[in-house]
Formats: sequence, C-alpha cells, structure tokens
Amino acid sequence: MKKRLVSIVMIIAMMAALLPVAKLGITAYAADGDFTIKNGVLTKYNGSGGDVVIPEGVKSISDFAFGLNSSMTSVTIPKSVTAIGEDTFSMCSGLKSFVVKSGNPSYSSQDGVLYDKDRTTLLICPAKKTGTVSIPDTVTSIGEYAFGLCADLTGIVIPKSLTSIEQTALSGCKSLTSISVDGSNPAYSSEDGVLYNKNQTILLLCPAKKASVSIPNSVITIGKRAFNGCNSLTSIDLPDSVTTICYGAFTECSGLTGVVLPKSVTAIEDYAFFYCTELREITIPDSVTSLGMWMFAQCDKLERIYYPGSRAQWEKLLKGEHGSPVTLHETQDNIRVFYNYWSDSFGILTHPANVKAPAGQSVSFTVKAKGEGLTYQWYYKKEWQSSWNKWGTRNTPTTTATSNATWHNMQVYCKITDKNGYVLHSNPAVFTLSQEIKIIQQPENMDFRWGDRITLSVKAEGTGLTYQWYFRKQGQSSFSKWKGRTHATESVTPNATWDMIQLYCVIEDSVGNKISTNPIVISFIKAIQLTRQPEDVTVRSSEKATFNVQAEGEGLTYQWYFRKSNASGWSVWKGHTTSSTSAVANPTWNGMQVRCIVGNGTGETVTSSAAWITLSDAMTIIQQPVDQTIALGDTINLSVRTLSDNFIYQWYYKKAGQTSFTRWNGRNHATETVTPNATWNGIQLYCEIKDGAGNTVRSDVVQITIK
Repeated sequence: MKKRLVSIVMIIAMMAALLPVAKLGITAYAADGDFTIKNGVLTKYNGSGGDVVIPEGVKSISDFAFGLNSSMTSVTIPKSVTAIGEDTFSMCSGLKSFVVKSGNPSYSSQDGVLYDKDRTTLLICPAKKTGTVSIPDTVTSIGEYAFGLCADLTGIVIPKSLTSIEQTALSGCKSLTSISVDGSNPAYSSEDGVLYNKNQTILLLCPAKKASVSIPNSVITIGKRAFNGCNSLTSIDLPDSVTTICYGAFTECSGLTGVVLPKSVTAIEDYAFFYCTELREITIPDSVTSLGMWMFAQCDKLERIYYPGSRAQWEKLLKGEHGSPVTLHETQDNIRVFYNYWSDSFGILTHPANVKAPAGQSVSFTVKAKGEGLTYQWYYKKEWQSSWNKWGTRNTPTTTATSNATWHNMQVYCKITDKNGYVLHSNPAVFTLSQEIKIIQQPENMDFRWGDRITLSVKAEGTGLTYQWYFRKQGQSSFSKWKGRTHATESVTPNATWDMIQLYCVIEDSVGNKISTNPIVISFIKAIQLTRQPEDVTVRSSEKATFNVQAEGEGLTYQWYFRKSNASGWSVWKGHTTSSTSAVANPTWNGMQVRCIVGNGTGETVTSSAAWITLSDAMTIIQQPVDQTIALGDTINLSVRTLSDNFIYQWYYKKAGQTSFTRWNGRNHATETVTPNATWNGIQLYCEIKDGAGNTVRSDVVQITIK
C-alpha cells in the first residue's frame, strides 16, 4: 500500500527525501463513542487503545484513521470491511496483531499479520511483532512499508512463492539479523543472512544488526538503501566486481569510520553515505564517472577524500554529467581532497582486535600498515564519553597498558599518517573487562509452616557484587523482581500465598557481568487438607443449587465466594459460611463460579477449586440468524433459537443508508416469515431476547441482499 505520509515520517526522523519509516485489556465498540463513522466509513478512532474491535457494518477505513496511535495493541477487522486506506495504521508503534474475522471478502490474517483475502500479498506486519516471521508460501508480493516500524523483528523467512518485494518493504527493521530464502525461489537468494537477487548480482538488503558481511564477487550493484541503518558495521569490504552504489546504499551506517571503494566502481548515486556520522575518510577511485548529489550529507566528521586522479578530473566530476554542480556535503569546503593518491602504497593491513581481560592485566593493541614515513597516534573513548581523547604519547604500531575497571567497553583506534600527510584511521577496537563471578553456595529448597521465619542465602565471589531476588508464585507465568530484596541474605516471614513459590537471585558485578542462581521452591506445610472439592451443577432458574466441600483440620472455618460470568474478580457470598451451602438460582447465575476458602484460625487458608453453575433454561443463543441472498418476491425465514422458549423476542431492522436500528413492530417471535420488497436490499436485522427479570441478549446482525 502506498505511503503518502512518508515525508512526515522522514521529517520526524530528520532524513528528508531518504529514510522512510515505515495490554491494556480495553475493548472498544461503536457504542463507546470510540469511532467516528459516517455512511459506513470509519474516519477516525478516538479511543484509548488496547485491543480495538472495529464494529460490524463498517465498510471502509479511511487514510490515517488510526495513525500515530501508540497505545493500540491489536485490531479486529470485521467481515464487512472491504477497503482500508493507504495510511490507515501509520506510526501505530504499539500494534502487536491484526485479527480479520472469517468471511471478510477482501482481507485475511495469520499470526497477527495482515494479508489480502487469498494471502498473496503481505500488507502490514504489526510494529510490535518480535522474533522471526515466516511468510506463508502463498505470498507472491510484499507491499510498500509492510514492515515499516518492526523495530523488534530479528528474522524473516522468504518462501519460494515470493517474487516481488517493494524497495521500502523492510525499512525500519532495526533489530533484523537474518533474511533467509527458500532455495527454489526464482527471484531471490540469501547468503549469510543477506538478501540478493537470484544470481547474486545485486545486494538488495543487509539486515540492520549485521556486524560484518562477506560480499560475493558476483555482486555488481549495491542496491538502494541496501545497508540502511547497519550501524553495527565498522568496516565494509566491497569486491572488485562492484560498479554501482545506488541511492542511499549506506545510509545511517554510523559505525563506519573509513571506506575504500574498489577501482571497479563507476557510479555513486545520491545520498549514498547519508548520515554516516563517524565517517572520517573515503577513497574514491578515478574509475568513477558519476557522483550523486548529497553523497555525504550529515557526515559532519568527514575530513579527507583520497582520489587517485588529478584535480582537473575531480573538478570535472563535481560539475556533473549535465553541467549541474554536484553538492556532496553541507560544508564541503571543509573536506580536504588528496589528489593523485595511490592506495596501493599506503593502507592499513591489519586493524586492532577487540580485547577481553580482567582488571590489572597488561593488554596490547596493534595496527599494521604499509607506506613510507609512517607515524602513529592512539586515541581512546570510554563508555560514558561522547568524544575521542588523545592517548598520551602512544605513537607506536603496538601500544601496551595495564587495564582497570574504568576500561569496560572502552574503544581505541590508531591514526596513521604517511610522509605525504595522508591520514588513515583504523577501525575501533573494544576492550571488555572480564571478571568471573563464582557462586560458592546456592540457595536451597525449604519447607515452612504458617508463622515461620525463613532465611534465603547465596554466597558468591567477584568484584563490587550486587544482588536482586526474583519470585514467581504458583500459577504465574513469569518471574517478577522482588522489590527491596537486594542482599545476599534475606530473612522473611512467608504468608499463605507463598506455597510452591519459586525464587532465584541475580548477581551482578561492577562492570555489568551477571550470573543467576539455581531456582528454589518454598513449600507450605499445610495443616488443612481438602478431601472433597465442590462440583459443577446444572439447574433451572428458581431451583435450589447445593455445593459441598470437605476438609480435615482443627478449628476449621468456611467462607464461600462467587464470580458471575461478566465479573473480573471474586466476591464474598455473604451468609454462606458452612461446608455445605445452598441457594435458589436466578437468571443471572448462568456461567457463575463458586469456591470456598477454608481456614483454621491461625492465618493458614486453603482455597477449593471452582465449581460452575449452568442454567438449563439460560438465555443462551444456540442458533443465530444468517445472511441471506434472495430474488425479489421470495419468502424468507428469520430464526433464532435458545435453550428455552420462555423468553420475549423482538426484531429490529436498519435499511441501507440508515444510521440506527428501528424496532420492527409486530415481529416478536423466535421465527418470523416475511416477503421482502425492493427497499430491503442491504437491510440489516437482529433479534433482542429478554427474560422475565429484564435481562437481555442480542443475536448476530445479519444482512439481506436482493438480487
């Protein structure tokens, strides 16, 4: 789908004309006033986000109807929607999934991703999609900006059916580490997680999180935005086969400090190295016959361009192919061009390597270079520093120093100058402080009784250790941080909710190394034993329902609780304080649960399992009315069925073009037979069912179509 708001996104991202950007438990319905809908067109969502359900009856969704909504987590699209605007879900950064109801004639969904009806086109992957997306083998194309804001996506698997990927489809996948392609795909291939065309003459996309890439000698073209956002790359080695570097190919590669283009390159297009903020020097061969506009826009640290040709050749390049001057950088007069430069005689052979060592150890960094009259100067930048510092008088190819705790994640590089004043910067090397944390005593499983005080303990060796305990109670799916519990030894008096709780401790040293203890289990020694659980019952309204629980123990007390079908929590069932309890059911009880909490006066309690109540005469719809297509003059039956016939029925209608439903006078039976007239085409109908207590339930809305 086209993205006309790309320019807005680019302004926000300060990448004009180049960089496209691609549970609260809240459910929204039309009655909530969360939508602006006119004549079946949803023009604006006004709700607070969460899980959003678009009302049935909406036929189309206009451009930007949900745009910039960061709190929306899922969208359910009804079967009535047949058209979605081009920018409907732009910048919905919290969106986790799309759900398309079955029967929709235009759209479908799978694993939260939005497709066309036949799943031949992948339209939108929600921004909060994580992990790896395996594209179904029915998909033949991926639309523009389909993965526009998927910043947490790490992998994409392309099937053999896919033959068309829009250039901007994967823009914004900042965490992408790998793209894999089915080997029988006729259009695309992959190697080492990088996407190419089938015969690997065009490098189409390098995942943003790739730290290094080996490009095959078959590659002729570096495609548009191929390395967009690859800020983990500190160097790039292009093979001699490459002739063209396309528009924005190395955009936002902030890890690049120096680039040497091979002598095979003949064309460099606009914005090729846009926003490479750490780029200091680049070698451009004299084989280049065409330079693009703003090649080095926002490359504010670029100081040197090395060019093997003459000054006259360079100035001719800057005049452009058609006599229009080429602007390389906002302040290009500050960039020094070295003419008649021969990279064969001056260059870096080996860059310094990363080093990992404990504090107090002697470590070395080495650079190897070729050239005449070489001089060296080392620089460093510690983790918290924003700029580089000259490292004293360290002016030899190998420099050695004794590490300390402040070195963790420190970067170093070497500046090399030859006799002609040409300068090269090595790739930065990173020092990682390694300190082994050793656990010498693990915490142990424990049993306790109500009122006992227990001690949790772990012993470890390391430097500057800190501790944080975590817990997971029975029934919980994940561990939570135990606030305030930050010591190697913690004393605590558990309560009844602690039975079968799991605990572990995370130990961290002064440089961020972490280790976790084994998880332990704390068990509650119970004095109360349940010997009989309450059982489910099925009764009619106005009949008595009885529940029983049996337990062993001393001084036992009982308190029953209930939770109706529409309630989120349990309520005390006042007056029901014996092991066996009864009450007369009423129509609101259908789907209600009851349970009993048994205590012994010491603070210990045991909760029974929940029993369900089913009303045999409940107002439950077991057969819904259905959509019908008829010829003019045909007779139709509108029908709805419930568990019992002892209810009041009333049908409602809304003709095409009307905004609200109207009571259908005289139509008050579960089944109605009627012969529609020409005004019925597109009419919508539903039945409202009511019991003697005034409780109501509505059937599905159906539509009548006249041929």
